[in-house]
Amino acid sequence: MAQDPVVNLQRQLLAQERWHEPWTTGTVNLSGSESTLFYKRRDGSSRQGSTTAADIEALLNACQPVTFGRGGDTILDETHRKAWTMDVGAFSWLFNPDSGRFTAELAQGLCPWDQLDRGIRIEVDKLNVYASGGFFKSHKNKPRGVEMFGSLVVVLPVKYEGGSLFLRHGGRELEFDANRMLEGLPSATIAYAAFYSDVDHEVADISSGHRVTISYNLYFDSSRTAPPPGRLRRVPDNPFTSMFRQYLRRDSFLASQRYLGFGMEYPYPKRADEYDGNLIRHLKGPDAFLYHGLLNLGARPQLRYLYRSEYGSCDFWVMLSHPTDGRRTNAASPDTELEFLIQEPDSSIVWAKGKTRDLRPVLETEPSFDDTHGLSHTSETLIFIAIARYL
Repeated sequence: MAQDPVVNLQRQLLAQERWHEPWTTGTVNLSGSESTLFYKRRDGSSRQGSTTAADIEALLNACQPVTFGRGGDTILDETHRKAWTMDVGAFSWLFNPDSGRFTAELAQGLCPWDQLDRGIRIEVDKLNVYASGGFFKSHKNKPRGVEMFGSLVVVLPVKYEGGSLFLRHGGRELEFDANRMLEGLPSATIAYAAFYSDVDHEVADISSGHRVTISYNLYFDSSRTAPPPGRLRRVPDNPFTSMFRQYLRRDSFLASQRYLGFGMEYPYPKRADEYDGNLIRHLKGPDAFLYHGLLNLGARPQLRYLYRSEYGSCDFWVMLSHPTDGRRTNAASPDTELEFLIQEPDSSIVWAKGKTRDLRPVLETEPSFDDTHGLSHTSETLIFIAIARYL
């Protein structure tokens, strides 16, 4: 029995991880005074640091144990994270990643498929020191503003063992071992990892030495010039696009598929209509890869919203071309919510798999649901809709 084309496409899409990794790593050879680090001691005096053991101990003594907020209180919890930190303003590093050279390299590694029409701003956040026994359990960085899209961690050339940074997202994992990357390189070389905000990451136990890092927040900035385009201007042919192209040539496939929906892999801080009218400009990694891949196939993907009830099981979702706040009432029931949505002029019904043959199920790539902007008891997700040869 022939395999369902939708199932085939889903499997090929999920296998495209090597084309759109949600992180990038690299090294930078510092020149001249770029490796110079200044910081304040606890007595208020200043000190110029180096990577010698004595200077690292002095840096550690100038730091504070890492704390974080919980329930309105600031607490120290060394079962979750054991490290030392120094806030921005208490240190100054002469290497400036917020420069054209570095941001261009970063964009080519982290956003190779994005048609960037704005710049990237890199803002320093903290200096962190992990001594022997230090670690940081798996967590995600919370975006600080709607334009923040990721984080950058720079590892200074200080000797230590252990302490790999593990990045995980969507079943993928990367071990960022700065020591291994810096092996054999000049002493003034740093290693870095940049990743999207919703990537899980953790720092493994430090077995010896000190892991010294400086972290940064990554923002899109419309007031800046876009980085020059990288070498990858077009999504390369791959198993997913090759298979989809073959299906698009079959009349039977086109006749049987009214909608093909591709769930976005990443959540976005704002509603699509709040991104200056163009969410496409803000797509990240896999989502940008998918969008441009569909364009290259001659499809014209459009953005749609799917709403589903959170009251038990529901046979169908409601698809809209625009977001809606809906009616917010605690007394709402599944019927009244869905009835409200169906009354929208451009609403469409998307049946759950196996419930009807009138409409094919939406092709899901494990989208994450966010009820922040949906109905009070309804989840909302963003998808690309490619209506073959009809859009």
